[in-house]
Amino acid sequence: GRDLLDWLNRYTFIEEQRYAEAEFAARAAPLFIDELLRNGITSCLAFSTIHPVALDALFSEAERRGMALISGKTMMDVNAPDALTDTPQSAYEESSALISKWHGRSRLHYAISPRFAVTSTGSFSEINLFFGFVLGFFAIWLIREQLGTGGYFGRATRILLLFLLFLKELALSAFRVALLVLQPKMKTSPGIFAFPLTVDRDFEIALLANLITLTPGTLSVDVSTDRKFLYVHAIDCSDIEGAKADIAQGFERRILEAFR
Repeated sequence: GRDLLDWLNRYTFIEEQRYAEAEFAARAAPLFIDELLRNGITSCLAFSTIHPVALDALFSEAERRGMALISGKTMMDVNAPDALTDTPQSAYEESSALISKWHGRSRLHYAISPRFAVTSTGSFSEINLFFGFVLGFFAIWLIREQLGTGGYFGRATRILLLFLLFLKELALSAFRVALLVLQPKMKTSPGIFAFPLTVDRDFEIALLANLITLTPGTLSVDVSTDRKFLYVHAIDCSDIEGAKADIAQGFERRILEAFR
């Protein structure tokens, strides 16, 4: 068989270029909406072509029929015919104008729509991953009521609070361990204690154990066979009940809040 780009260039991209003509797009949009309605579809998420006039035609027809439609102009800047590519700047400007014109109008919403990874420049880096997360987060936030994803943002906030707690405990524990090590005579009572678990899912137990291990001064050793206790080695067991309370009210509470 042929690869994706070859297939696109031989068939799809050739037909797609016709949507640059407003008249052709205006004829095609009703046919697409007719097929949706004929099959009982009154709400739809579908990407358009790269042409703003094609999206104008699609949104106009959906609005006229009272359909709930989420769409957006696709964005490509490499590995496609010149007639189907734009630049990051032109994609931004055209998408911004379309968002201002259509997003939130009647039952219409705009979706930011990069076409394929193979037709978009970029690299798989930490910065791009972070930017993609922020962009996706913002896109979901725009249509959170329609998609019923309000809980997503609450969970994301709680996961962030768990991460910030880890950073805080990491700094405080490192400072405390450093003070112990720098003393002329280290007065510690190392030992192992059994922490009673409230979390009971594999992921939650593994996350708690790893957070404890990554915090200086403590190390997760094992989980009891009945999964009710986590055995923790601590550099100082002079106050075991206090250590248990710190874990229960700290990491474990935040894990339960984030993932339940």
